[in-house]
Amino acid sequence: MQTPVIFTATDSEAGRPVISMWLASIGEVVETGEPVVEVLYPGVTTSIKAPCSGKLVAIQKPIDAPLVAGDVLGYIETTDVPPPFAS
Repeated sequence: MQTPVIFTATDSEAGRPVISMWLASIGEVVETGEPVVEVLYPGVTTSIKAPCSGKLVAIQKPIDAPLVAGDVLGYIETTDVPPPFAS
């Protein structure tokens, strides 16, 4: 299953955020909570963390792309296996 990496804005008064750097490459395996992309606000850099463990399979927003809340930055193919059904 593919899980989106979503940008959630923290402060609209800080200026227009852009992607400054991807910390993971397509095909790279990432862990839940691992920083995968850096976002630059004027004067402030922050990172967006992987929402799940898996392989980064798509980058939707390139470096220097402007962002708004809710933008999908990329997709991770999950490797998390759900627990088996209890009988």
